[in-house]
Parts: sequence; structure tokens; C-alpha cells
Amino acid sequence: MGRAKVKRKGTSIDMTAMCDVAFLLLSFFILTAQFKPSEAVPIEIPSSVASKAASLNTDAFVVSINHEGKAFVELSDPGIRGKVFDEMEKLKGDQLPASLRTKFVNASMVPAPVGSLSQFLQMTPEQVKKTTLPGVPLDTLGGELKDWIAAGLAAYNGNVNNIHFIIKGDNLAKYPFISDVLTAFKKNEVFKYQLLTSPEAVPPGTELYKKSVQGIKQDD
Repeated sequence: MGRAKVKRKGTSIDMTAMCDVAFLLLSFFILTAQFKPSEAVPIEIPSSVASKAASLNTDAFVVSINHEGKAFVELSDPGIRGKVFDEMEKLKGDQLPASLRTKFVNASMVPAPVGSLSQFLQMTPEQVKKTTLPGVPLDTLGGELKDWIAAGLAAYNGNVNNIHFIIKGDNLAKYPFISDVLTAFKKNEVFKYQLLTSPEAVPPGTELYKKSVQGIKQDD
């Protein structure tokens, strides 16, 4: 007489709890995510493996150079904008309208020469995005950018430790334009500034990689 076969039952795993956790995590990340605001002047910064990345702190004076070689001055907060505007007014020896100062303090960028600044500051952010911005005049002697840097320096009593000069150059910007920006800094005897780059992993096998693995701190 043969032995009766026992019917095998399939194994079932209740996935309900795991699905609930997954959806809760997904909802959390969607609700808390902060999207990067669109830039009036898009800049594709190059990458680097520097051990210390530049950061946009308060009191930051950023000179941006787009792929066409146009320069723009970006000031991090209303405090530095007001001080730099006042010093630029003294430098130019011209009393600019009070309404222009208010608009300048509320704007984050200097997109044009001082002579036509009023026209551009009256634009809405949407209008600025649709307009071809001329940028701050730049030449081999520093151009008007030299004056803006001088105003920024004067706003902090000439102390480069209190103002953060940062150069943010597009990956496709030609060297002569970068050289003109460096000349503007040099004319003001400002030799302390940071270069804004996108952080990149250290290539394995390099001396920097070996030091990072060994936990050796790099010089700034």
C-alpha cells in the first residue's frame, strides 16, 4: 500500500507593512524636497577635486562669467547690497535715486552697466529671463567690474577677511574673459578669492586619494 502524499502549500509573505513604509518614505521626500530655483543667468561651473569647496555664505561678492564671457555681480544678501551700492555711489560721485537703491537692495544681481542699471532693475524676474543682459563692462584693464570690486572692498573698510570674493566661471567661458576678471581683482590688490566649482570624487590612485584614505588633512 502506497503512502499518501502530503499536499505542499506555497509560502506567502505579507508585503503590506513594507509597502506602507515605502510609500511613507516616498511621501516624506516629496513633501520636504526643495527644488533649485532657476537662475537668471545659467552658469555651468567646472568640477574639481579640491579638498575644500567654496560656499556661498553671507557677505558674499560673486563674480559670475557666463559662456559668452559676460560678467555679472551677485551679492548674497540685502546687507552687503546696501553697503556696496552706497560705496559705488560715492565712487561715481553721483546721487542715484532713492527708488533705485531700494530696487538694487531687493535684486540679487548687477546685470548691466551703471548707466543703464535703472532700466534693468525695473524688470520683473520673468522679464529678466527673456532679456539679453549686457553684463558688467569688462576689458583688459578691469572695466567697470574693477569699480564694483573697489566698492565691495570699501564697504568692508578694505578688509578682505570680512567679505567673501568668489569667482563663478562657466565651463565654456574663454580664458581671456577670465583673465579680465582676474585683472579687475588685481587692480584692487585683491588676491584672496575663491573659485566656485562642483565637487568631484578624488580619482583612485592619486596622491590626494591616498592622503584622503589615510585621513591626512589637506591644506586649503
